[in-house]
Amino acid sequence: MRQGSHSRDEIRKHLLPFFENLVDEVHRARQKKACRQSEATIATRGDVLSAEAIGQWLLGFDRDDKHLNIDGARYYRLKDPVEKTYATSRGKVRISRHIYRPSDMHNGAIACPVELSVGMVQGQWTPRCAVSMAYTAQELPERSAAKVASMLGAMGYSASSFKRVTRALGAGWEKDRDLFEEATIEAVQIPETAERLAISVDRVSLPMAEDEGVNYRMAYCGTITMYDGKGEPLKTLRYGRMPAEGSSCLREQMRWDVEALLKRRPDLELICLSDGAAEMCNILDEEFPDAVRYIDYYHLVEKLGAAVTAYANHRPLRKTKDEIITTWQCRLLNEDDAIDTIEAAIKRWNATDIRVGDRKPVHDALIYIENHREQMRYAAARREGHPIGSGHVEACCKQLVACRMKRSGQRWKTRGGQAVLTLRSLATDARWEPAMEVLMPTFKRYVEEVNQAA
Repeated sequence: MRQGSHSRDEIRKHLLPFFENLVDEVHRARQKKACRQSEATIATRGDVLSAEAIGQWLLGFDRDDKHLNIDGARYYRLKDPVEKTYATSRGKVRISRHIYRPSDMHNGAIACPVELSVGMVQGQWTPRCAVSMAYTAQELPERSAAKVASMLGAMGYSASSFKRVTRALGAGWEKDRDLFEEATIEAVQIPETAERLAISVDRVSLPMAEDEGVNYRMAYCGTITMYDGKGEPLKTLRYGRMPAEGSSCLREQMRWDVEALLKRRPDLELICLSDGAAEMCNILDEEFPDAVRYIDYYHLVEKLGAAVTAYANHRPLRKTKDEIITTWQCRLLNEDDAIDTIEAAIKRWNATDIRVGDRKPVHDALIYIENHREQMRYAAARREGHPIGSGHVEACCKQLVACRMKRSGQRWKTRGGQAVLTLRSLATDARWEPAMEVLMPTFKRYVEEVNQAA
């Protein structure tokens, strides 16, 4: 039976003193002029009342059966209830609940029906509290998260607590990642006006704590952006993976999600965008061989700008370098054969040996064009309403990694870093709530009476 099956009157009796304390505090505050302090004190009293109310809710999951089946295994009840403090979204609460041990094991691990039935994270944090802490920690370093949460009231938990909760949710996600990703992509709404999916991948350096010291390794980021017929972005899904596993997991995630979206909307056109890095081009070519391919327009302009600058510093030009680049940009966006014309102009310079440091900008620009010529037909792309820039994935690198994981003094290991990257990718593309709906129930375990199990 449930020991916590209190009547309404019993719950009221327990909560009434805390409610009276809140009323008394409001009454005292009316006599004072210190508005800021009074507001804080009233809020604290309100949080205490809320935490106690949550505690009464938790007791509804307590059991006092002599024997229980937990996930199919038989447990026996220890004699007396034991008190424990739990962390809730409104502060800490201490309750007295029963605990059990395995019947077939001497001094086996203790099991608590309250914790298992509710799905407490690490047997301490209520689900709502854990989700709130993880959301804050994916946005801010743990120390900052703890300070912000404390200033907002109620969740005055330590930085190490924020770290443990974030790692626990991240590890829980990775354990059954395939199932969770399938559920969350199904929850993504495809706008009716969407006509195409643009897929981009990129890399960003990340400081990794390794045995020999701190080394910068390349993390992988990716985006799937939905566009309307005019080339306007509608929605972006973001992905991030730590350096240790390479690009394999990112490729798998994005391929599966694209397949899931196309299953629902087979009319969506696929477009792949990247800079000219060989690895990024190979990933997109291998995973999405039927997609329309473009090299990022702005990376090309950057390459051309470096070539013009290098040439202008060595030989006089009839136009300024800015005028030349502006003319080339206009042609790229409006003329189908613009890239061929630009290539011919650069070749006429006969300046491939010009060096700037250890680089040859003119030579590099020609090689860039030679390798990707057919993916630089931007005028045709614009007529089709296709995007020509990979800015979404560059913003993803900044938003997922740089803004959160490259702050002064930060160093990462794979497990902790992936927890932050995973949660951050879910939070920044509006998949947080569907993700938590499938993740948090996995912290629960099935508890039933022995006679019911029989």
